Amino acid sequence: MLVSLTPSLSGIFEELPIRESQVITLLAEHGPIATFSSKMLYKYDMGMPSLHKALSSLIRKDLISKGQDKKYFIIDNFLAEWIREVLKSGGELKY
Repeated sequence: MLVSLTPSLSGIFEELPIRESQVITLLAEHGPIATFSSKMLYKYDMGMPSLHKALSSLIRKDLISKGQDKKYFIIDNFLAEWIREVLKSGGELKY
């Protein structure tokens, strides 16, 4: 199923600005997340202001949401799974 969706999912991901694609990758790898550790952000040389800007933008684009438990998560399960599969297979995501 994911293979047939790859062109669409890849297109969504590749159109995102770099910080947004990095944040959505973090959510796919570790999500749902309420708090992003400094270790997570260090991987992408990202500070809190950049994180909050990317989260707000991803929410506006309806790609992520913040649950009642205050945890951020990717709305589209196929997108989240596709990101995990690309990473697991050793593929590269274009930032």
